[in-house]
Amino acid sequence: MLPAGRAAMVASFLHTVCTADPKHPRGRIASLYYDTLDLSLLADKVDSQYLKTKVRVRWYEESRSGEPQGLAFAEIKYRIGSRREKVHREIPVEAAWLARQPLESGAVAVLPDHLGLHGHRLPRPLVAALVVRYHRERFVEHHSGARVALDTSIAPGAAHPRILRGGYRRPLGVAVLEVKSTDRRLPALLRPLVALGCRQTSFSKYGACMIEAGAEAA
Repeated sequence: MLPAGRAAMVASFLHTVCTADPKHPRGRIASLYYDTLDLSLLADKVDSQYLKTKVRVRWYEESRSGEPQGLAFAEIKYRIGSRREKVHREIPVEAAWLARQPLESGAVAVLPDHLGLHGHRLPRPLVAALVVRYHRERFVEHHSGARVALDTSIAPGAAHPRILRGGYRRPLGVAVLEVKSTDRRLPALLRPLVALGCRQTSFSKYGACMIEAGAEAA
């Protein structure tokens, strides 16, 4: 995590030591998070429960226009202690259609069912709780093979009316840098990121945006 004001400096540094991802160098992401009406999944995250579950439907938007592109994807992540599992699947739902739907719509509520999670138990009933939007730049650090993503302009969007009322669009004051590699240590060429303000921490975009939106609503 890093202060939002340093994101441009970090992006400039990444362009000097990495190459842009050849397939998806940049774009906008919209993640629709699902939860129970009493926000039990969020509570598990905030309370650092041993068992954690994240359910979301994601779609991609054109970098400049913000127009939704292609089909949406449903995803569930489990965390059991330090072990993580993930199911990610394209679903037969147009992103342009989904982006226009009210979150209280029954058609939106059932989208996680496309995952076909036989044997996995989800909290019920789930509702479409909150949309989180952000810009993402993707890089590859070829010396280590690490894949790097820089997420900026992270902001809460539409919320389920029984959870939050109103529209909340103010970006968070932080950006997020994700580094994925086979080595748990930060690759040598990326270690100057620490001096640029990056610090390793657990961070939930959903949790942070829910807190931000709730504070604005209050």
